[in-house]
Amino acid sequence: MSVVLNVLCLEDSLRDAEIMRELLIDAGYDLNMDCIAVEKEFVSFLRSHKYDIILSDFKLPGFDGFTALRWSVEICPDVPFICISGTVGEETAVELLKMGAVDYILKDRLVRLPSAIQRALDEAKEKKARQQAEKELVSLNTQLEQRVIERTVQLETANKELEAFTYSVSHDLRAPLRAVDGFSKFVLEDYEKKLDSEGKRLLNLIRSNIQKMDQLITDLLALSRVSRSDLNFSGIDMTQMAISMFNETAAPDITDKISLKVDPLPEAYADPTYMRQVWTNLIANAVKFSSKEKKPSVKICGRVENGFNIYYVKDNGVGFNPEYAHKLFGVFQRLHKSDDFEGTGVGLAIVQRIIHRHGGKVWAEGEEGKGATFYFSLPVKK
Repeated sequence: MSVVLNVLCLEDSLRDAEIMRELLIDAGYDLNMDCIAVEKEFVSFLRSHKYDIILSDFKLPGFDGFTALRWSVEICPDVPFICISGTVGEETAVELLKMGAVDYILKDRLVRLPSAIQRALDEAKEKKARQQAEKELVSLNTQLEQRVIERTVQLETANKELEAFTYSVSHDLRAPLRAVDGFSKFVLEDYEKKLDSEGKRLLNLIRSNIQKMDQLITDLLALSRVSRSDLNFSGIDMTQMAISMFNETAAPDITDKISLKVDPLPEAYADPTYMRQVWTNLIANAVKFSSKEKKPSVKICGRVENGFNIYYVKDNGVGFNPEYAHKLFGVFQRLHKSDDFEGTGVGLAIVQRIIHRHGGKVWAEGEEGKGATFYFSLPVKK
């Protein structure tokens, strides 16, 4: 099947124009060729017709190939322009190429014309494909930028709503809870002699559940703040911080009972406030879940590995089923009954969110009845 080729030929020699026509037909093109020699008519045809290629003699009545090329570049910049002349010199040819011509051919070598045209068409096709790809890429980037803007607005809106919700939870929900707790306490104190043992038990149960609810609110607010607060990095003596958090977390009677071992830990570069929260939550877990052992023990160690400081807290407590390890760091996920061990199920989720914001990871290993080890990593400061 022949290829249709629409050609604008700027040539004042009918003989040369006919030679070019025959060469292209012999090359297999289904040819549509307009042949003109007047500048005004050339400009008119450029503006009113669609061409695949422009062939132009250099010396024409009243103008030359430079002028023809300028018109071509201005009106049809994507249409290949080939200069054909019997007299053009090397300097002129170089200047034409600099201005935008794709090739030049001497008239005594017109046999090159079909291959020159095919090469020019292939290059034009590749150029068009690149331009289309660039256009699509620009369009895609524009869409992505617009999505980023929209998502940013949505995120800002969500953050404002979260702040409003946090304020409401902190004040509007806590106030009635604390009122109930306070009035329950007054009843127990002021009407102690009028209450039987069952009444006292029920009131104490009310107070106990209110305090658990208050602690849950506290933990959820802490989880919310982790995502929104700025981080203030500084160097941290993790060995001293871990020991300090153990002494603050464990009750005196547990401190005397439990065996604590803290190896020298690598210094960290992190937010001290949030790192205290991490150590507090992990140590509190270790103490809690090993507290029922005859000889409870907690070991805190660390090392440097592949550009990260890795820290861990190991206990010899009840452990957990390793099949459910992926649930440990989810909000409200508990692997033990609340009757056996108190807690809100938020502490490890807070740890994970803090460490992720620092660019690290958290994970755990354990086995039922054989204790658990909780790890977290922090990037080494470079």
